[in-house]
Amino acid sequence: MSNLLSLYLTPCRRCLARLPSVIGYVYTLPCAQQKVGQSVLSTSAVRWHSTVPESHLAFSDNLSGEKEQGGSKPTGKKQRESFRIRNLKKRVNKVYENEWIQPEGYDTGIVMYNSLTRSKEPLILPRGKFATWYSCGPTVYDKAHIGHASSYTRMDIIRRILTDHFGIDVVLLMGITDIDDKIIRKSHEMNLTIDKVTAIYEEDFFNDMAKLRILPPTLTTRVTDYVPEVIKFVESIMDNGLAYKTSKGTVYFDVDKFGRYGRLQPQNPDILYREPLDKEKLSARDFALWKAAKPGEPSWDSPWGPGRPGWHIECSTMASGIFGEQLDIHSGGDDLKFPHHENEMAQSEACFGCHQWTNYWLHTGYLHQKQETTKMSKSLKNTISVKALLKAYTPNQFRLFCMMVPYRTPIEYGPPQMSKAKAIVNNWIHFNATVKSYIKGDFTCAPLDESYLLQSLTEAKENVDLAFRDDFDTPKAVDIVDGLVNKVNLELSKKRNLEMDVGSRSSGTLAMISSFLNRFTEILGIDEQTNTAGMNASTFQRKYTSMVDQVVDFRCQVRRYAMNPNESETDSGAVKKLSKEDKKKQQQLMRPLFKHCDDLREKLKDQGIEVKDIEDKSAWNRIHRVDIIEEEIKTTEKTSKPTPE
Repeated sequence: MSNLLSLYLTPCRRCLARLPSVIGYVYTLPCAQQKVGQSVLSTSAVRWHSTVPESHLAFSDNLSGEKEQGGSKPTGKKQRESFRIRNLKKRVNKVYENEWIQPEGYDTGIVMYNSLTRSKEPLILPRGKFATWYSCGPTVYDKAHIGHASSYTRMDIIRRILTDHFGIDVVLLMGITDIDDKIIRKSHEMNLTIDKVTAIYEEDFFNDMAKLRILPPTLTTRVTDYVPEVIKFVESIMDNGLAYKTSKGTVYFDVDKFGRYGRLQPQNPDILYREPLDKEKLSARDFALWKAAKPGEPSWDSPWGPGRPGWHIECSTMASGIFGEQLDIHSGGDDLKFPHHENEMAQSEACFGCHQWTNYWLHTGYLHQKQETTKMSKSLKNTISVKALLKAYTPNQFRLFCMMVPYRTPIEYGPPQMSKAKAIVNNWIHFNATVKSYIKGDFTCAPLDESYLLQSLTEAKENVDLAFRDDFDTPKAVDIVDGLVNKVNLELSKKRNLEMDVGSRSSGTLAMISSFLNRFTEILGIDEQTNTAGMNASTFQRKYTSMVDQVVDFRCQVRRYAMNPNESETDSGAVKKLSKEDKKKQQQLMRPLFKHCDDLREKLKDQGIEVKDIEDKSAWNRIHRVDIIEEEIKTTEKTSKPTPE
């Protein structure tokens, strides 16, 4: 403590201009409503706190008694400056170390990674089993790509887990940016008004999200509907002395005066010495809260002259307009941590005079393709549209792909990864079809080890719950469920001997396991009725299923009759054995029946119904048109290969 209190600090020239604010105090964990710059007392560690940030404090040469390597103090102007900057780089992240305040309220039993603390924290909700969640929405100037799709799908999975597994009521607000430099350029390119451009791409975005089975937000807000609220928000920040106006009418946030900046993502200290492009900016890090109007751009009247909102102020205003001065969860892609979310946090805390505007910051890893290290981005021209994705894969295959990697890590997109996702989805579909056949009596195998299967089911349920509680660990949960399915498949693959008791069946056990699988997929957005083609459960759907059952059952009976022509009954009811010659004649007679059965199977396949014959039984399941095309291509490639001479 004495070492920290004895730091030699000298304010820089700009800070001397506002000397009354250069006041430092010892502080620690403040309360949620701690005013910016107010003295507080810490329980964990003693740190230096000031309304003037350390970036504006010139460290003396003997700071903390540190010396250059070799034991001597730096001499000469260049050496002293180099030493000062090096010490600043060492301490810049420490200076802004987060004093995160754990909320009080309902403990969900979940630990989730908080980007603010860079560690897993218990998820505690102040309002019981009710969570407020703000998600940064799209800037609607172009079509959505699969980078967007992966981020929103992963957030949708977490939302579904919170709601459907843990029973938490989530109110999700999505803010749409409908005024922006890119939107203005797009309107000029398309020769359309900004309103028309944003309406086109907003509708397209939500249509794509619906096709991916992403739940719509509870509430949607648009920046242009909140301009009066933006102006009030900026005025509050200026009243608190943390923003300033230029002669042209632009209002900037004063990052250095605010002080607690760079908490979400470590900053490069070199930016502190960068020359700002706008000569009226006090620091290169200061960002626009309100942009002065430019010729040919839309603008609104304000106390500082005509202009429009800055990008970062939009989300802060919309989120606070709905949820008030504090959020439970704020989410977005990893690329939004800085500067967007960092600036959101700073300006919101400056506006409300609080220490913690958002309790939990949730960020998803970016999507990239093989041999690319950067994210998929429109600016990099390396995007794949959602529509192109859905021509190659089903929504459920893409969703499973997103679940195979932790949500906060980057995810590589390519054929190998998608093939693995397809294999798992198909494994679950075929499992459900097999269980259905088993329960109906159309599938026979050796007696199942029910005790083993029930124990495996109990363990799977417990382990999936633990995986969900551990930062929504979907890769582990998928492995657990797929492992259970494979255990059952192994049991079902055991052949039945003729001596075995045919009546010994385990329909109840298999029904429980199938129900658990369907509940698991339903929670994550893949319900039993949409395993392939994305159809909704409805009365029509049930009738459709019943009709296909009857068609497949009729075909099965015809095929079974054609497979056993060697026996017939006499008038007295006795079984008459056929000679070899009679068997051959009967088989010849049955060939047309086999052909018709095969033809019907192919016709059903063209309609997305795959029929599998297992000895004298038959089972069916739905398949996607994409899978049919791929299989046809493989068959064509095999038959078109030239034969070796």
